This record gives sequence, C-alpha cells and structure tokens, in this order.
Amino acid sequence: MTPDKNIKRKYLLQNYDPNWTKKFDEIKLFLQSVFQDKALKIEHVGSTSIPKMKAKPIIDVLVVIEKMEDFAEQKQKMISAGYEWGENYIAPNTLIFYKMADDGSKTENIHICESGSPKEKQFLVMRNFFCTFPEKAKEYGDLKEKNFALHPDDYPAYREAKTPFLQKMEQEAYQWNTEKAFLWIMGILERNKITYKISGGFAARIYGVNRELADIDIGVYDKDISIVASEAKPFIKFGPARYKDNNWDLELLTLVYEGQEIDIAGAEAKIFNHATKEWENSFANLNNVNLIKVYGKNVRVEILNSLVSYKSKLARDVDLEDVKQLLIIKAKETEK
Repeated sequence: MTPDKNIKRKYLLQNYDPNWTKKFDEIKLFLQSVFQDKALKIEHVGSTSIPKMKAKPIIDVLVVIEKMEDFAEQKQKMISAGYEWGENYIAPNTLIFYKMADDGSKTENIHICESGSPKEKQFLVMRNFFCTFPEKAKEYGDLKEKNFALHPDDYPAYREAKTPFLQKMEQEAYQWNTEKAFLWIMGILERNKITYKISGGFAARIYGVNRELADIDIGVYDKDISIVASEAKPFIKFGPARYKDNNWDLELLTLVYEGQEIDIAGAEAKIFNHATKEWENSFANLNNVNLIKVYGKNVRVEILNSLVSYKSKLARDVDLEDVKQLLIIKAKETEK
C-alpha cells in the first residue's frame, strides 16, 4: 500500500548522524543482492546523505533501473525483508519500498526510478548541490528546525512550509548543474579542436527564452561524433548511432553528465518539415554562428534567424513557444 504523504502526524528531526552513511552502506549491499544487474546504480540521497544536515532519521535510497517493470521477484524479496511497497508515490512511473519501525515511524525509503527520469535528476542534483555548498545546506537545516518548532505534530504543514525555499534552491541547483555539464562537454570539444554549433533549446535559452531546459543540443560534423564518444564513454546513454523519429534522421550521441542530458548531433541530417509534410536535407552550417559569452566562455551559438527557421519547421509545442519568444527578443533588439 502506498503511504499517504498528507496524513497529519508526528515526526522526528535530528542532528546529522554519521551512522546514516553506514546504514546506507548496509542497505546498498542488500539491494544489490535483490536487484542485481537490474540496478544501474544505487545512491544515498535525501537529507541524510548531506553532511551536517539536520534530517528526519529516514534513509532515502535511489535505485536507478533501465526500464520500469513488474519486479515481482524483487517485490517478494523486499516484503520478506520487512518492506512494504507502493507505486507512483513521488512521481508517475516510480516504485517505493519503505520500512516502518515498531513505533510506526518510517526508517527507510527505497525509490525506484528509470534512468534519465526527472526524479533521478532531481535526487542527484539536489544532493550534489547541498554537498557542494554547505552554507546552503545550513540555511536549509535552520529552516527545517524553525518549521519543526512551528509544526511538531503536523508533517504536511512542515513540508509545505519548506516548499518555497526548496523551489528556489532547485532553480539554483539546476542552473549550477547545467553549467557544470556545459563546461565539461565544451572542454572535450575544445581539447579535440572539434568544430561545433550550439542549437536547440539551449541556444534559445542563451538568447533569452524563459523555459525549463531539457537538454543541451550541440551539432558537430558526423566524423567527430566518435571522438566525443571515446572521451565521454562512461556517460553514454545512446549511440553513437543513426537515430530516426518523426522529426529527425541523423547520427546521434546522447550523454548524461550528472543528470544533465547532452545531445551531440551530426551535421549531415534530415529533418521533417511539419509545414510541408516532407523530409528535408539539413546539412547544418557549423560556421553560421554568433560568438556569445556563456558561463564565462565565448562559444559558438546558432544565429537567431537560423534557429527560428529550424524550430518553425519542427513545430512541436515547445518549438513554437521558443519561436514566439525568439521573435519578441529579435524585435526588441531591432528597436535598439
């Protein structure tokens, strides 16, 4: 049975305990025996994974799997070890296993998420952000203590009181994570003297479009994709291989660096023009760029007119929203 997050109940808040890490190590060994090669990685997440963080004494564990399935055998092993389970507790297409103490308090949360899912990214980015910036972790811990004093018997009210702060921290953390991933891939391109062009939604963001970033799109010559792949091998999610869907037919390498997806696409591509309903050869001119400073580096970004044309042909909802904002940005630049 899936636990109810909205039940008004008592809870505990404790100072950081180094034994939480030891407890995670024990849980990880057990989970490795249960999920074996189905577990791509097993990570300590949540507040108990952050040094010196005040937290509820609940060990949160992230188990990343390739694809969600029934996991009937694994469920039985977890139940035999004292766990209960539920579906879609933290997000759609997720599983949770949780363990309760004799007094009715929860002691463990085991979150099962697909690789590349938004929840996997959120867990890891937020943990890494707070571990990297201890002053932010202290601010969060102090807020927890304050909210606990205000709502000692009402866990939903305690959670709600934290929400504005966590939303702000998530924005900062995702921006920080995108910067790390961007500088990492730029380092590979520059070390290998690879000609490139930043395109897609990330280019739109550079020009000023305001929307959540899905991935970092970078075009390179087809011959250079294998060079990137050889250096970024531990981070490969797809390819390098031919990729075709309803919009593109191209050589593609998809990387995931600390939760941030990066698409390295070949310049010798075809795209489906949704206005004409035809496939078009779309050899990307990698020299048709503006040099723009991004995260302290001068980088090659697809020129705005070309980006508008490209996204107008794709005509997905996200592209049309980008085009709408880009044309407003262009008009304002013209007025100056």
